[in-house]
Amino acid sequence: MVIYINVIVSYLLYTERTKEARKILEQEEAFATTINTLEEAMFIGMRLIFEEHYGDYKLKKLKKP
Repeated sequence: MVIYINVIVSYLLYTERTKEARKILEQEEAFATTINTLEEAMFIGMRLIFEEHYGDYKLKKLKKP
């Protein structure tokens, strides 16, 4: 089974699909993904956390003047 970005993000961060993502990832069946998928999932997760904390995820807006 191939695991996509939305499954990983939903597993790591609480979303409306977290329970479904956990069921998928906790199956005994082997799954595969690419390093690019993991990197993109990390970026999306970081962006969502920054957006929640700062209201925006653009780095230039987070820098001090």
